[in-house]
Order: sequence, then structure tokens, then C-alpha cells
Amino acid sequence: MDENSVMDIALKIEKEYNINISSIMASKRDFGRGYLVNIGKFPVLGRSRWSYKKKMIFVVSEILKWINILDNQDIYIQKWIDRIPLFIANTNNISTFSLVPVKYGDRFMWSDDGYNSSSSFIKAIKDNITNSEFTDNSELSYDFIPEGTTKLLNSKAKYTYRYAFKHAYYLALNEVKKILLRTKDSSGYDYFSWVPTAFNSVYNYKFLRKIGATPSMLENYKIVYFPLHLEPEQSLLNLSPEFGNIAEAIHLISKNLPCNYVLVLKEQPFCYAVRSNSFYKQMLQIGNVYIANSEIDSQEWINASDIVATITGTVGVEAVYSNKPVISFGMHQAINELPSVFQVSNFSEVERSIKNITSGYIGHEVLLLSKISLRNAQLNASFNLEEYKDQIKSSLLSINSAKIIVDRLMSEYGNKFE
Repeated sequence: MDENSVMDIALKIEKEYNINISSIMASKRDFGRGYLVNIGKFPVLGRSRWSYKKKMIFVVSEILKWINILDNQDIYIQKWIDRIPLFIANTNNISTFSLVPVKYGDRFMWSDDGYNSSSSFIKAIKDNITNSEFTDNSELSYDFIPEGTTKLLNSKAKYTYRYAFKHAYYLALNEVKKILLRTKDSSGYDYFSWVPTAFNSVYNYKFLRKIGATPSMLENYKIVYFPLHLEPEQSLLNLSPEFGNIAEAIHLISKNLPCNYVLVLKEQPFCYAVRSNSFYKQMLQIGNVYIANSEIDSQEWINASDIVATITGTVGVEAVYSNKPVISFGMHQAINELPSVFQVSNFSEVERSIKNITSGYIGHEVLLLSKISLRNAQLNASFNLEEYKDQIKSSLLSINSAKIIVDRLMSEYGNKFE
């Protein structure tokens, strides 16, 4: 394929498979590097500098590869959600399945829609909203259980210069090895580009610990809590292709808040490394925006808040369990089906949602109904996989986990395999 023919092939693919080549580029951290405006310290990849035509050749070649792989197939199972094979599979009526967390402890479910949800999960939520029965004390047994994998990963985040020097040393050593062995890929990350992030992480953490807000400092205001997302991971790139700009979400919320409300942002534990310090300073120049002290736990902010906002984060689920109304910028979140969650995508929808919430439209009974409906659906649509968090980076085969995973797939979607 050359630059003269790629455009014709791309147009044909877009028409036949309902794929937007530009959207595919935007979902990748290399070709979509220009979209990552909120993480100025994220290292640059060589592929980011390619010409538009060269990037198109690469993406079109990838699509053609997947067309060939999925030819005459009936079922496609993937670990990480990838938009290219999903587009092709949907066009060819191929059933797709992905193993995704249900965001409740160590429980997982099989997604059949290409997002962190499933048709059975959404149906269970809707049925529960219609059929749930509860009393005022029903909420006593409905506590949120953090995801085992996320909890384990976040516990490994460290913010000391001693750790930064150690981490930077290993990053630099790895780069030197690639140079000496001539295994460095010129289309990959720039030389030693990850080394500075080790120190940036500590600097930003300490900066926000010094100037960040605490709930007690804002006790005279009502609070909208918006934890920032990990970028550039699939939670935004692939799970929310329609809306992935956290700065835009911040602007939309801030402009629509009553004068007695403030918006509190909290950094994601692994994003201190790639977020520019100037981003925090710019956000703090917005009158009603505060950034949370880096040592204050997220749950403490949820408890102190009156509204919680998110794009695709787990905080939306945590907020439902804490009886808080939610503003959701992600179109494909299962919690959007709940009566206490407002799915938004533009200024007017944010404005209308905030007015509904602040006017008392959401009462205690609605919040309780959302919590019970969500929790019951999570349990019904998922299965426990406690060992998974210890096996993520293991190359060892776990027969027990495999049996649990496959048994659930067959019991729920066995008709697809007949």
C-alpha cells in the first residue's frame, strides 16, 4: 500500500464497516497524541510525528489485518477492548466478548457490547428499578467494595524522591540496554523520555499536598466532586470515544454551578507523573474550582460532596453507593440507566442536570432505589474471580480461574456456541 492508493482503500473501508479512520487514530496514544492536551508531560512517541498519510497507511493496514483474521468467524473474544476488531465484528454479525470488572470487589462479567457493561447487566439494572422493594433500613447492608485489582495497583504508588531516583535509574538503565543491543524502536517513545516522569510524579504530589483543599476548608460551600482520570488509558480513549477531554468537562460544570457550589478536582494516583504542573495552576485560576489535597482519600470527598461527576470512572459507582447524584459524561456507562444518574454531553445538558439536582429533584428514595438496583444487578450479572488480581502479570496458567471464566461464558451465552 502506498500514499496514492491508501485514501481510496480507506474510504471504501469507512463505508463498508462504518469505521471512522480519524476516530480510530484518536483512540491510540501515538496517533492521537495531539488530543492528549491534559497530560503535557506524557512522553512523545516517534509515530506521533508521522505524516497523516503514513498514519493512515498504518491504521488501514491494521484494519485489513483484522478483516482477514475475522473472516468467516462466529465469535471473537478479546482481553482488552479494541475498537478496530469490534467495528468489523459488529458489521459481520460476529459475537464479541470481553472480560471486564463489574466494579464491585473481585467480581467480573462478560461484556458483549464492547464497553465496561453488558446487555444482561443493563437489563438487570432496568428490571431492578421497576421491581425493587425496600424499606428505610434497606441501605444498611449495601456498602461499596473497592475493586481488588485497582486497590492493589493504587497501593503501589509511591511519592518520595528516594523512590523516584531508584525508578529513574531502572528506566535509564533499560534505555541504555536498548541502545547497546540496538533494539530501540525509532517509532516508539523518545530516548529517556520516561525518566523525568519519575521526578514529576513526586513534585506534583508534594505541590498538591501543600496547596490542595480539604473538606474542612470548604465546609461553607456545597461540593461537586470530580476525580481526574488516568490518561492516556482505555478508560477514556476506548470506553468514551465521544467525550474524553477532562478540561472540557471541568469547564462545563464550573460555568453552570450556583454561586454557593464549588468544583473539587482530585488527581489520579498514577497521573501525577504525566500531568503538567501548569495544568493545575490553570484550573485553579477558575474562580469556583479547587484541587484536592493529595493525601485526602477519595471516599472522604464523596462523603463531603453533594454531587459527583465522572466520565467513565469507578467513582460513579461509589457515588451511587454513597447516595449521591451523579453527572456522567460517558455515554456507555451502565449506571446511566439509574434514576439518580444524569448522562450529559454538552453545555445545555450539564446546565439542565445541575438545575434538576440543586432544585431537589433527586430525593432520598430515588437515591436508595439507584443503590439497591445497581448492587443487585452487579451481583446477578457477575461472578467472583478473587485470584485475578494476583494473576494479571503472571504467565502461569490457572486452571481454576479459567474454568470459572469459561463456565460463566457458556452458562450466559452458550447459545452463541451451538
